[in-house]
Amino acid sequence: RCEAWDDGHHPLCKEGEEPGIGNGWCAQKWCYVDSCNCDLPILPKVSAYVPDATYRGKPIFFSYATCGSKDSWSKEVPKVGNAKCRCIGFDNIPGSTDIKLKLKDGD
Repeated sequence: RCEAWDDGHHPLCKEGEEPGIGNGWCAQKWCYVDSCNCDLPILPKVSAYVPDATYRGKPIFFSYATCGSKDSWSKEVPKVGNAKCRCIGFDNIPGSTDIKLKLKDGD
């Protein structure tokens, strides 16, 4: 569900803090997403809130774009590959792919 989950909850999203309640990234809506089932031009990012959590055996990802918001929280993630086929394991973003090799006899 898309919500401004940080607003009023994250230590920097409270009265008297920067950016403060209702401001900047605190007020932006986001949600957790299935990174293997996203057709977005903006790559979802691995969650820092729950770094050990997984969904279907993969790290938990979040997206502001899914909710129509701008991600001003994350550092810029390099745009490597095209939107529907991103590279994995780049810029400290964990990723894994199961690979099976079929070797010829004698190899």
